[in-house]
Amino acid sequence: MLLSFAQFEREVTAERIRDKIAASMPRGMWMGGRPPLGYAAKNWTLVIVEDEAALARSLYRRYLELDSARALLETLNQEGVQMPERLTGDGRVLPGRPFERTQLYTLLRNPIYAGLIPHRHERYPGQHERLIDAELWAAVQSRLDANQSGEQNGPRSKRVSPLAELLFAPDGEPLVATHATKGKLRYRYYVSKHMTGSLADRASEGAAMRIPAVELEALLIGALADQIADPFLLLEKAGQEGLLSSIRPNLQSKAKILSAELRSSRATGHAMLRTAIIRADIHPDRIELEVRSAELMQSVGLPAIQNARPLNISVAAQVKRGGRAGRFITCNGRDASGRSDPSILSAIARGRAWWDALCNDPKLSVRMLATRESLDPGYVGGILKLTFLDPKLVQAFAKGSAPASITLRQLTRDDVVAPSWSRQRVALGMIAA
Repeated sequence: MLLSFAQFEREVTAERIRDKIAASMPRGMWMGGRPPLGYAAKNWTLVIVEDEAALARSLYRRYLELDSARALLETLNQEGVQMPERLTGDGRVLPGRPFERTQLYTLLRNPIYAGLIPHRHERYPGQHERLIDAELWAAVQSRLDANQSGEQNGPRSKRVSPLAELLFAPDGEPLVATHATKGKLRYRYYVSKHMTGSLADRASEGAAMRIPAVELEALLIGALADQIADPFLLLEKAGQEGLLSSIRPNLQSKAKILSAELRSSRATGHAMLRTAIIRADIHPDRIELEVRSAELMQSVGLPAIQNARPLNISVAAQVKRGGRAGRFITCNGRDASGRSDPSILSAIARGRAWWDALCNDPKLSVRMLATRESLDPGYVGGILKLTFLDPKLVQAFAKGSAPASITLRQLTRDDVVAPSWSRQRVALGMIAA
């Protein structure tokens, strides 16, 4: 009997501790554990340790420069940069050691650096000071998501397509989820249903659609995030203006945090797509969404309303053919994924490498270079022209802000690569003549 009472007391104590932690997390308190690099625990919150904080900030900036966690890890190992020696809460000293790849990913994804306290599937505004500014944090999260467009393919892969059974082509035909593999990577698509049938079925049908899933999902997640960011407008669209008086003072800040989380967290974004979207119709110049407004309102802490009318959202984006798959081009002419054609960036880098080789070896000619690379001399000459592109154009391609209509063939034309950088931008339609 005494053992039973002791067991009961332990369970009650554990339950009280869990309840206390759950109640403290929404208040932004630090409830223990090993603080991330750049922080130290003090009085139930986190304070910045400036020496470590400088290292953490540099990791974020260098990841954007190198565009790869693997490249960043190799650079850190070559330079001898290590995780610094740290002191635990119980007085033990953790020796410095080289960074690991998983450790880098965890550090780059840690919401604590953005001023948030994570607890289970929620994130709350923390009482601590953010270590990474909002612009750098968003840029790193976006780049991490973009670099994961190829997904792991294997027994541990549990990726699903959240828009399955929700997408429809202009003719009303449903789009189904499928994928293609290349090595260990899996690339997901939404395709016209008849494309999954026999060759005879494919030949008998009209034009088919094949859209990259990652690009489409990112575009629609952004549209939902825009709606959530303004809860006052959300209530008005849902016909629930009477609830405006019940809005809590911190609702606006919570809505902005959730909106940012939808854009940065793939898991959160996918869950919102699946629960909020009723139907998505893809047209040549736009995507029409029918959305459950009650789900959006509940996500930001508004009362659940059973009779809230669905929202109709129109996302301006054109479907452009790009190889076998389609691409989404926004109303400002840019790729909806925020990325430029990788073949253009690769060609610019290749042209500069070839130009350096020609400058370093006076005996080397374009024809000899083409023979060495087993390429046509005309092609090599066209790629070499990219060395003289306006630096602002190159920067636009690197950031994904260049018009998506610009192709590599267009860039290598003689009238485009003019001696004047302003004339180059005019030829590409980026500024008026």
